[in-house]
Amino acid sequence: MTTTMQPPVKRKRRRSAVERVVYAIGIVGRLFVISGLLLLFFTAYLLWGTGVYTHQQQNKAKNTLATKSIVSEDQLAKGGKIPPGRPKVQPKLSEPLFEIKIPKIALDAAVVYGVGVDQLKLGPGLFPDCKAVAGSVGPGECTDGALYPGENGNVAISGHRTTYLAPFWNLNQLQKGDTIDLVSGRVRYRYRVRSEEVVDPTAGFSVVEQHGRAELTLTTCNPRFSATQRLIAHADYIGPSLVAAAPGANGPNNSRSTKAQFGMDVIALAALAVACALGSLALSKRYTRLATYMAVTIIGSIGIWVVVFPRVVAMLPSNY
Repeated sequence: MTTTMQPPVKRKRRRSAVERVVYAIGIVGRLFVISGLLLLFFTAYLLWGTGVYTHQQQNKAKNTLATKSIVSEDQLAKGGKIPPGRPKVQPKLSEPLFEIKIPKIALDAAVVYGVGVDQLKLGPGLFPDCKAVAGSVGPGECTDGALYPGENGNVAISGHRTTYLAPFWNLNQLQKGDTIDLVSGRVRYRYRVRSEEVVDPTAGFSVVEQHGRAELTLTTCNPRFSATQRLIAHADYIGPSLVAAAPGANGPNNSRSTKAQFGMDVIALAALAVACALGSLALSKRYTRLATYMAVTIIGSIGIWVVVFPRVVAMLPSNY
């Protein structure tokens, strides 16, 4: 008669209270690390990722403006007083109108028609007249009797502070006396900064309405990375003047075209994807777990960048 030896039963040792606390702290710590990495990744998307699209659209807008001027050469050839910069035909939302140039903060950007989410992705936007865009914009995205450069009233422009190239990133640096130029072709409408103020985002909407004076109002979110307030720059109209035609004014923008820039971006991303794939394959034979982590991280990061972050940004104020 043989006796079969049974292996001893291993009883799972219960964690002590101290061990349970340490284990919980470890989990919380990992969550904080993951959250911090996601916030860092999201910040990179805000500062760089959104700007890639706007950079392409700005190139496209400036190419359009290089062959299009609100005031035609025929009007200028007649001499006399330079007319205001009101288009002869009612512009469409997102259509480029003119350029805004602020030497103090090194800003040179194309201004489009409209201040909605879709418009401000393209660059700074001019507040449209509510009657002209009735039913096409949301609340707070138009004003009654909105005007154009050089007209006797309030010309209101909004722009992003931290995303989509952040054209108004340094708007807070403007001081009394600094100049702001709205340029279309060879015509420059000059404004001089009168003051700056910080207002409530709702009650402060009155700053973009008409006040019976020839002025320019620039508005953006304040402080940076927040939408709790609005930073407003007020400028008085000085007058129009003619400037020398910019290089390439009769042709495309001298900078790389949108298609060329897009092509370089695609090539760079494709090269990165191939390098990651080859690296994963090389590691997978010897470091299977590491290769899996890399693949999941890369795929997850791309998914977050392309799918999640754009939807989060879409929920932010239009000029964030």
